[in-house]
Amino acid sequence: MERHHVLEEPERWLVYEGDLVELSQDDYSGQQRVRACLLNDSFMLATWLADRRGPVRYRFETLHLLDALVPVNVKDRGQATNAFKLLIFPDARAFQAPSPKIKSEWLEHLERTKKDRVAAQQKQPTAEHRAPVANPDSENPFLKQQDSVGSRDSQDDDETNPFSWWSSSSAPPQSQVPQTPEWMQELPEDLDQAIAQRNFEDALTLIQRAREYFTQAPKTLVNAEMKRGVETRVKTLVSVVRAELAASGERSLNAGPKAARRAVNILLQLNKQQMACELFLKYRTAILKSALQRLRLEGDTEFIFHCNNLLYLSVKASKTGLDLRFALHASMSRDLERRVASARDQMLDAIKLRAQDESWQPTKFTDERQLQTFMEEMNDIGVAGLNEYLTGIRIILNNMELLVADALVLGLTSSVLELVRVMVAFVEDVLRLLVVWPDAQQLLADSLTAVLEAQLHQCKAAVQHPMLKDKTSIVCLNSLFVVDVLLPLTEQRYTEVTGFAHPTLRTLARYRQLFATSADSHTSGFV
Repeated sequence: MERHHVLEEPERWLVYEGDLVELSQDDYSGQQRVRACLLNDSFMLATWLADRRGPVRYRFETLHLLDALVPVNVKDRGQATNAFKLLIFPDARAFQAPSPKIKSEWLEHLERTKKDRVAAQQKQPTAEHRAPVANPDSENPFLKQQDSVGSRDSQDDDETNPFSWWSSSSAPPQSQVPQTPEWMQELPEDLDQAIAQRNFEDALTLIQRAREYFTQAPKTLVNAEMKRGVETRVKTLVSVVRAELAASGERSLNAGPKAARRAVNILLQLNKQQMACELFLKYRTAILKSALQRLRLEGDTEFIFHCNNLLYLSVKASKTGLDLRFALHASMSRDLERRVASARDQMLDAIKLRAQDESWQPTKFTDERQLQTFMEEMNDIGVAGLNEYLTGIRIILNNMELLVADALVLGLTSSVLELVRVMVAFVEDVLRLLVVWPDAQQLLADSLTAVLEAQLHQCKAAVQHPMLKDKTSIVCLNSLFVVDVLLPLTEQRYTEVTGFAHPTLRTLARYRQLFATSADSHTSGFV
């Protein structure tokens, strides 16, 4: 190893060593291969020389004192397996071990070596006080004079040294420094996990508890380093909560002001009052603009119906030589195309957002009355036969048909049911436009195909996702519902209005074979 002189100290020896992979602090991806050596008083890192051949395979990188180092366990998530952190002032470094056994050995050796070093430092002054070593030069008067001069020089240096307050007055002895609590050592990992899982309230509770601990804890290098790590995660929490209030096109604005209340409360408790006020006002402005745009779209549709009535008047006027249809279509075609494209894009964005938040859980009803109300609502919009998707058993008692409690569960998820409602309304609006605007037949037909194909594509991705293998049955059930019920319903309404079949919707039936095959290969969870 290059620059291996760190091992030449007589009172320093090797405790444990091994190869590790250093991970990034942002996404826990591998950065470089390192050689780690745990010494009795320090921790040494050396980088691997990939292009070097011979006995020297590593280059010395750094040496950290063991007193300013805190090992922290990292829970497995994603690609970060067998990982642990070392809190080293002023930042932290993450490493990945080859196996769980080696990871546990690293953590065990680090903890034991730190405890042994603290115990050795506590025993050393007592041993020196009890058994002083005789010095043969003690009778030398010249050495005594030299020592007195040196002591006066050192005293003068301490008086002029601006950093002497840390080593003399403020820094407590090693034996008086309390050990860091176990919950405090696991705090960075718990904060990262809470922020990643969007448990903002739990993360805020941990931050407040840590700040109370730092106000009462002594000012040591370890505590300063841990405090800096906590404040770094506070900034991360603020950025994540700030994204909750960001009025971007990727987020749905239909939730209203209640959805922003949680994020605003978090920012207020983090003493970010000005930021919370500005973000809340921007969020409310975006909601009002979206509502106004939706209102304008409905108003434009009513205006089209009014123009349709005027069109019949233009037919009568054409008999006298006056034709207004061409001028009317020319003035309205661009606006109609923009409106249809905007509605289609909003539908596609909604499908993507629902796919990200989809948990693939069946819909549960509280009682029979709520279930019957839902069935009537579906029948009103043309969706029938949902009794086949109910789970549980129906029994007949005294010539009366009763539902057991499990039969109040519908195998379709809430996102699929919401898609049915929105899709039926979208189809009706498109077909109304098609009646009064036949020139846009290709645009309207392609819009219907694009929306349904986007939903089927999301269903296909869910079926093939490795993390959803245990939910394959319910995923296939919802996917087959879209192919067998929603797709034929759209084709039927299109044929009734136009008089001929849709040109491209039939091609989407190719997804049925994939969903049926996946459903047959797994045991269904519905009776």
